[in-house]
Amino acid sequence: MSERADIAAPALPVEFLTTLEVSVRLRWSPRTMRARVASGFFRSGIEFVTPGGGQPRWIWSRVVARVLGESPPTAPSTATSPIRIRRGVLL
Repeated sequence: MSERADIAAPALPVEFLTTLEVSVRLRWSPRTMRARVASGFFRSGIEFVTPGGGQPRWIWSRVVARVLGESPPTAPSTATSPIRIRRGVLL
């Protein structure tokens, strides 16, 4: 018999979680999680993804960073020229 069968795999942190799992870890209700998404606090593609249009899978490290108020990752700016609002005013 092999001795490897007795060796347990090390516990790895789970990075992608369901809404229920995240709400339990944060001690929030799933309804609060949905409300935070609707208000724009959590953003699709940054704190969670919806593979195939199914239920959201939360990226735990990014959720923690967002809740703690750390700066979220931002996409590089693609704007090369200023935006003209009206004559003589640029953004």
